[in-house]
Amino acid sequence: IGEEEMPPRDGSRPACTTLLLVAGAVLALLLPEILPARVAAISQADFRSVDGKLFNRTGPINGPELHALRNEAKAMFRHGFDNYMQRAFPRDDLRPISCRGSNSQGG
Repeated sequence: IGEEEMPPRDGSRPACTTLLLVAGAVLALLLPEILPARVAAISQADFRSVDGKLFNRTGPINGPELHALRNEAKAMFRHGFDNYMQRAFPRDDLRPISCRGSNSQGG
């Protein structure tokens, strides 16, 4: 393990590691309830997701749906970029488990 991957010496976890553990536990509890319905729905048609809701429309996207998809993409980019700037800059990338930067591209 590289120095940037070492956990804190006081035994605490970075906030994003705790968040990943909580999200994993919630997913493990909900997956048996959600998965059968999702698999059945996905096997019927090609679905798009907007704000977590599945849509099976094909063809042009209408204005409100396009606006929602753009906002969702902007929010995902903003989340990743803000966390990189807060936790990893000026290093090359942000490691998701340790929430620390690394110079994987040579510095």
